[in-house]
Amino acid sequence: MNENDTYVNWRAFNRALGLAAVLLIFWTSACDTSPTVYLDDESPQRFGYRGRGYLEFFVVREIAPENQHVADVEQDTDKNMVLWWIIPKDASTG
Repeated sequence: MNENDTYVNWRAFNRALGLAAVLLIFWTSACDTSPTVYLDDESPQRFGYRGRGYLEFFVVREIAPENQHVADVEQDTDKNMVLWWIIPKDASTG
């Protein structure tokens, strides 16, 4: 080997590449920007949302019996009843 040759430690390179791949997968799975809605087990039951981002509004509908086994796009939405339509005072903060 002369002084112009470059030595590459492939074992270290592969380890670093593997570690970078694992960190990238972890980082992308941890960066969920969509909030998810949850219900608690208290009485009366309460709901909220977790996650990053915000909700501009939140609608809870009772699905009509004839729509319960039908895909969302095929439902007759006029038969579903809106129970709550919640709009925050400041939609930018959710």
